[in-house]
Amino acid sequence: MSGCVDLETFILCRSEGRKEKERAMLKRQVDSFDEKLQKIKTAITSERLTDDVQAAKRIGLWSGRYSKAVKLIDVELIKNTAGRLVDLKIERRVERTDWAEKAPGCYLLRTNLADEDPIKLWKACMQLVEAEKAFRLTKSDLGMRPIFHQEEHRVRAHIFVCFLALAMYKSLELWMDAKGLGNSPAKLLEEFREIRSMDIVMPVKDRNPLRLRVVAKPDEHVRVLLQRLDIKIPNRPKVVGNVVENLTPEILQPVENKQSLFYN
Repeated sequence: MSGCVDLETFILCRSEGRKEKERAMLKRQVDSFDEKLQKIKTAITSERLTDDVQAAKRIGLWSGRYSKAVKLIDVELIKNTAGRLVDLKIERRVERTDWAEKAPGCYLLRTNLADEDPIKLWKACMQLVEAEKAFRLTKSDLGMRPIFHQEEHRVRAHIFVCFLALAMYKSLELWMDAKGLGNSPAKLLEEFREIRSMDIVMPVKDRNPLRLRVVAKPDEHVRVLLQRLDIKIPNRPKVVGNVVENLTPEILQPVENKQSLFYN
């Protein structure tokens, strides 16, 4: 659904998957908030909690924790004629419950594009989201912090790296989807961080040191992921060459005529 207001287009989008997820999240918040309130109510009625200021602080604490649930529940401290705290009134706000049932899964897009086809406008918005994801990847998955370039060729190079990151990320996402592993490359990369390798540097007389690379045996859950993706890791040491030496402190440099270990 779309509409135009003052040369701007508003698009109402609905997602079934997002609707179920947001409803479940809201239900957990409401149930948890109600449980905390019932405990406060029990403490008040059993006269274990008689200070209205302390009761209000407890309510405020859980209201901040469950901010979405607060809109659906009214809470009121009840005092007797002597001004003594005696009860806690908890009521569901029926007029907002109906809205809470309809709102999940819905979001509004606003654009100044003149195209009247809501589907094209939505796709254009999703492309912007993907572009933003590429920049975020450089900071999260690639570990690159923002770099403030001042020359055009450096800016273009930075954008190119971001584009490559997005292309690699999308390729991995499609690969995972084809193998039935979902579409969360970040989670997969987090699992793969458990894979460890080690370089063994062995001095050899009258020639350059021999470097052997060994990959540790992965845990069972990582092994299953590798198998699903048809990735095979070496099961025996491999000779590697043309390796740029690490700029390690002097104390960690290999000692002559001794075997030294370097961990990636």
